Amino acid sequence: MSNAAVYRICWEGGYQSLLYDLPEPDPDLWVFDGRSRLESWTMPPVYVEEPRLQIPDIWRLIGAAVLTVSESTAQLLEPFLTSSGELLPLRLPGSGRLLALNVTRDVDCMDVASLSLETMSLKPEFIAHRLPESGLFKVPIVDTTQVFHLQRDDDEDTFMQRVLRERLRGISFELVWSTQAGAQAINLLS
Repeated sequence: MSNAAVYRICWEGGYQSLLYDLPEPDPDLWVFDGRSRLESWTMPPVYVEEPRLQIPDIWRLIGAAVLTVSESTAQLLEPFLTSSGELLPLRLPGSGRLLALNVTRDVDCMDVASLSLETMSLKPEFIAHRLPESGLFKVPIVDTTQVFHLQRDDDEDTFMQRVLRERLRGISFELVWSTQAGAQAINLLS
């Protein structure tokens, strides 16, 4: 059996982030809980919160557990995006269309009994035999706030390897669990 490692997707500082450009956005616009949004999705407008910061390759949509990319970045990251979820269009005036990845691979693979909240950190223990295939995924208990990536040591190519190889900016990967080292603490404030 191959060794597996689970990483949390983290946002790098110093890059532009997106917000919905609506006077009173529907609260449901921020809910990405592993369920499909295709049927109800309309292309909402977004804007850059701090335009003087660097432009990332993978954008943060503030308040939502999604990865947002341009169409050209999406092409670089395929097939890893659509195998994990669905791409939903966002309208960025002056820049065209961006795509928000709604991760719909929502797998019950975290041992909820092992979770303990101490000083705003979480130590997630994953159940190895329940882990999905390699790639991006969510877990039900934190699916509205966290996106994870699973990588196995026998994978030939992965989302994380592609991001690192292409030097894509905007996200980083924080190791949170592995078959060799077990659970690592996650700082919920970062």
